[in-house]
Amino acid sequence: MNKIATPKIVVKLVTVTPEMALEMLEKNTMNRNIDQKRVDQYAQDMRCGRWQMNGTTIVFADDGTLLDGQHRLWAVVEAKVSVQLLIVYNADKDSIVTFDIGKTRTASNIMQIERSAHSVTAATLTKLLWLHDFVDCNLSPKTCQRDVSNNDLREFYNERKDMIELAADVAEHGGHHFVKSHMALAYCVIGKNTAYRYKLKAFFDTLKTGSDIGMKHPIMTLRNRLFENRLGVRSLSVQETLAAYIRVWNAYVRGNDLTVIRWNASEPIPEVL
Repeated sequence: MNKIATPKIVVKLVTVTPEMALEMLEKNTMNRNIDQKRVDQYAQDMRCGRWQMNGTTIVFADDGTLLDGQHRLWAVVEAKVSVQLLIVYNADKDSIVTFDIGKTRTASNIMQIERSAHSVTAATLTKLLWLHDFVDCNLSPKTCQRDVSNNDLREFYNERKDMIELAADVAEHGGHHFVKSHMALAYCVIGKNTAYRYKLKAFFDTLKTGSDIGMKHPIMTLRNRLFENRLGVRSLSVQETLAAYIRVWNAYVRGNDLTVIRWNASEPIPEVL
């Protein structure tokens, strides 16, 4: 029986400088197009010292061609810091077809790892709160389309875990049909800024049930608007939904009737009473 020749695989832990990364990228002739968002996320983690050595490798073929790791190497260049990377040399060049075929770890997976009791709602809420606090407090549609790295989400979630879990719990109970992550976001933003926190429970309980309120009650007006959103009659962005929650909350704590929720997307999100 003939023996099949196999390359001599070599694995090294290397502190890669930006200059070394650029030199390695000169051999990047077989990879996909760069995903700049991913590079930016990796670079941000590297700058902030959050980049972790997790066993994932940079892979070179036996002729020196870069097979896997272009995004990490470009991130080293952009971050302008040195990072320890595990590098594999002498891999079979044809093995490039086996890379990146696994499932990407989602934000919900990260929440599960952190033992969230409401991983799906908590994942979306964590992203929206991160964007609200660090990028754009008005949460424009463009802002909400931005990606946030799993490391940023994990760190932020652990810093605000009690609040996020409470808001997600409120949103997931009651048998309502409104968007849970949007309700949880409103709970957090209103709860953080209001002088009437003691009214929060009654407000959200009534919103979910619609019990004992008339057609001119602000919460009934909000219920109708949110039902229209779920039915596709009038779709609401995150920004519009948060503004509606706050407009109604302000009318509620003032004791005013409200039959129309007025807010224009060119305006900032209303201040919370």
